[in-house]
Amino acid sequence: MSKMRIVRPITPGGWLAIMLAAVLAAIAVRAFNPWLLLVAFALFIPVVLSQLMRPDLKSVSVAFRSPERLVMGEPAEQVLTVRNDGRRLLPGFAVLHHCRGLAPIQLAVPPLGPGDQVELTFPRLPVQRGRTDSHDIHLHALAPFGMAFHHRCIRGKAEIVVHPERVPTVEIDSGRLSLEDAAGARLLPAGSEPHGLREWRQGDDRRHVNWRATARQAALGQPDKLIVVVQEPEVEARLVLVVTGSVQDEDWEELVSLAAWSACKAVGSHADVTLMAPGVPAWSGTDVQQILDWFSGLDSSRLEQPADEVDEVDGAEFEELVRAQRAAGVVVVEASTRPFGLHRMYGGAG
Repeated sequence: MSKMRIVRPITPGGWLAIMLAAVLAAIAVRAFNPWLLLVAFALFIPVVLSQLMRPDLKSVSVAFRSPERLVMGEPAEQVLTVRNDGRRLLPGFAVLHHCRGLAPIQLAVPPLGPGDQVELTFPRLPVQRGRTDSHDIHLHALAPFGMAFHHRCIRGKAEIVVHPERVPTVEIDSGRLSLEDAAGARLLPAGSEPHGLREWRQGDDRRHVNWRATARQAALGQPDKLIVVVQEPEVEARLVLVVTGSVQDEDWEELVSLAAWSACKAVGSHADVTLMAPGVPAWSGTDVQQILDWFSGLDSSRLEQPADEVDEVDGAEFEELVRAQRAAGVVVVEASTRPFGLHRMYGGAG
């Protein structure tokens, strides 16, 4: 289930009582004073009782609920449910919750009788992009007389993904090209660019009638001849977004946010989006949530590696993979920190 650890360190007040008891006991022995020795024992007894009469933190169960996907910098509502599964009254204690990517939070739990539970709802601020599959819950309580500090640590499972911070996006090419520019890409309905003129046919939309050309036909003695505009066929290009920045750059997180949300916006104008970065499996599709998930885990393994341990051959192999994406109907855009921004490498109209 979950890992658990119990510690019971003595508080400063407890150490003070122990030292005073030791000093008085030493004086009482030298002076043969039984009353002073009794006082020394009286000071020491609360320290012993604080260890024996400790709060039963082992009987506490804690359940954590949270949205699976969060956005960095945008508070989300989370819930901790604390229950006393023991057989005796549990005095009030504190709960400190740690979860990677989220700001730590400390909450006060009121006294709980046997079988009682309390639900603590609170806003939580995601502070770091990334993924996590675990969380730590720390229970803190002072024993009777305040002579010992009792602490229990619980590690549980929690699948949470923190998406990059939401930022203004940039337009990544329209993705809509002529047939000559992007042969083989997905064909869209006729667009709005005029491709030519022809005579009216059954089924043509009257909105496509070119009245100026029709008027010229009337001037030539053909008043019943309607001329319509032939719309230029359009295709929807594929987008390949290549992230090449370095995690050591100060503006790395800003680039990740810009690339992530711009890629989401580009979904509506491209057949599909392919995401690529050195050392990270490529992804293709049109699901916005999965795009943000990909950016949430971007380069997480390299963040834990020293710079001198990164294989330099990977860079050359990655460049070959990027060049292999160059094809008709594909727009390749690079997201880099030097220079900062999104820059078209291959493809596109014009």
